[in-house]
Amino acid sequence: MNIDTLAGEGTTAKGRIKESFGNATGDIDLQNEGLADQLSGNIRQAVGAIRDFARAQPLLTAVIVAVIGSSLLAGSARRRRAA
Repeated sequence: MNIDTLAGEGTTAKGRIKESFGNATGDIDLQNEGLADQLSGNIRQAVGAIRDFARAQPLLTAVIVAVIGSSLLAGSARRRRAA
């Protein structure tokens, strides 16, 4: 677990609280802020999980990045040839 995972969990919890208060008071803006915080927290948790995976499996991470990179480059080259 790293700082991104912990911060993401905190932001998600804060978002749930904001959403709950928004529901209780009927404040749509507060509800939306809460939902946005939850989304932001979930994304930060995902970044933390990816970072943990990369630290635990550096070779596999390098292979995955290479495959994704080559796929993106191949797709870009195909689009240039088609145009």
